Amino acid sequence: VTLRSLTLVSVEEELVIPTAVELLAPYPNPFNSTTTLGFVSPDHRRVRLRILNMLGQEIACIFDGQAEPGRTTVSWNTSSSATGMYFVVLDSETNRRARKLILLK
Repeated sequence: VTLRSLTLVSVEEELVIPTAVELLAPYPNPFNSTTTLGFVSPDHRRVRLRILNMLGQEIACIFDGQAEPGRTTVSWNTSSSATGMYFVVLDSETNRRARKLILLK
């Protein structure tokens, strides 16, 4: 019987504290019926997370309120939306971010 020695390696994660509200990548994307959207806030801050169609029209407001420090995630259920490209737009007191979403049914 041969025993192999194992070496344990400590992995240190770098703690990164955001200085502004950041929009996380939607998961999954492309998606079929539901996708998870998220953002990270450095402190208590007013945040609005909206879904826009290709014409720039708001079709859903996913989050509108005071964000807690850290990560916030929400789901978007697209049961009443058509196949196509959408944009998730995050507005905060200090910045605006947007990402493309692709809905496949």
